[in-house]
Amino acid sequence: MNPDSWIVKNNRISAPIIATFASVGVWYASLYTISDLIFLIPVVIFFVFHFTGLWRIKLRLLGGAIVLVAFMLIIGGIVTGVTVSAHPVLTYDMVHGSSKSNTNATVSVSPFSSQKGPYQYDIIINSSDIASLNFSTLSVNITASGNSTPYKIITYSEMSPMKNISNYAKEFTFSVSSFPAGIYVYNVSIRNSTTVIYTTPVEGPLTASPYSIYALVVVSDYIIAVLILYVIFAVGVFLARSISKSRTPPQQTPPTNQPPYSPPPLQPPSNQ
Repeated sequence: MNPDSWIVKNNRISAPIIATFASVGVWYASLYTISDLIFLIPVVIFFVFHFTGLWRIKLRLLGGAIVLVAFMLIIGGIVTGVTVSAHPVLTYDMVHGSSKSNTNATVSVSPFSSQKGPYQYDIIINSSDIASLNFSTLSVNITASGNSTPYKIITYSEMSPMKNISNYAKEFTFSVSSFPAGIYVYNVSIRNSTTVIYTTPVEGPLTASPYSIYALVVVSDYIIAVLILYVIFAVGVFLARSISKSRTPPQQTPPTNQPPYSPPPLQPPSNQ
């Protein structure tokens, strides 16, 4: 890059800004391609600093920390915004342990993210062997995230009358008037002819404030990942420094313990 360009002359400002947006771009690409692309973020930061002339090791380490903190705050805001505006309708296989069944559940809760109820749950049970299901055993366990004790268990008798969607699908709905502030998960279970099958935990509803969700997303989902990325970046910086020093030829210094050289005295010519 041209050393006289504004970016290089002001690299203490430009390099972190460019590296931050480039890191967000890599993260965004990892969502739609390969998730491990996120480990390229330290490499991206390193090369941005290199090509913008940010050479000093202390500036690189400080700049890397600033970039990754800014990156964490930005993606935390993006994820929070998407989460609080989402209305997911998801389909999960119903299993028993590691054994799959021929039954799945399509579930949703509306509103998904709100501090005010009521919250309407919709469950559609799909099965190629629907006659084997005992719908009177259908239940939904709703639990606050991080808590092992269910906050509420909704049984078949508390749901609206079963609605026939098709010969292989039945729909059930129910509502919960309110929840304490928090993030909740639920799972659906039902007994078939041999055992109880159930879904993995499904997130919803989110009744905490957007600020609380943002703090939770940043702290629980990204802070450890950012620390790992910074360690990778710091190792790369020190490794590059070591390689650079090993390639620099040692400076030649004149010996100090020998007297300075002086030419021998001239001999007068002999007269023959």
